[in-house]
Amino acid sequence: MFNFSGLGVRIVREKPVKPRSKSITEPKDAVRIIKRELRDETREVVVLVLLDSRNSVTGISTVAIGTANACMMHPREIFWPAISCGAIGIIIAHNHPSGNCEPSREDIETAKRLKDAGELIGIPLVDFLVLTPKNTLSFKEKNII
Repeated sequence: MFNFSGLGVRIVREKPVKPRSKSITEPKDAVRIIKRELRDETREVVVLVLLDSRNSVTGISTVAIGTANACMMHPREIFWPAISCGAIGIIIAHNHPSGNCEPSREDIETAKRLKDAGELIGIPLVDFLVLTPKNTLSFKEKNII
C-alpha cells in the first residue's frame, strides 16, 4: 500500500505567488515572505522558495515537516519541485521552534550538501535561512555557504 501523506501535505501547503513578485535582493526580503509560513509552527518545517532569473519568487512550497528539534532534508525532495517548475535558483528556510538561531552541525552539513547538488544540476542554492520567532540567520551572510 502506498503512503501519500507527505504528498498530501505538500499539495495542501503549497502557496501560489503573484507572477511579478518582488525580487529577493537580501535575506530580509525572503524572511518577510517566509515568516508567515512558519510563525505558528511547533515543529521544524522546511520551506522552499523558487526563484526566476531576476530572483523574483515564483513559488513557495513546504517540502518537509519534522519534529520539535529535527527535520530531514534530502536533495531529491528539495530539487524535484525546483526542476519541475523550471526554477533558476532556490532559497531554503527552516524554523527552529526552540528559539535558538544557531545552526546545528546537521544544518551546516545539509546546506553544504544542497549547495553542491544545486551547482551540479544548475539550480544554485541562493541562501539557507534559519528562522526563530525573534531572529534570523542567513548562511550566505555568515559565509557558511
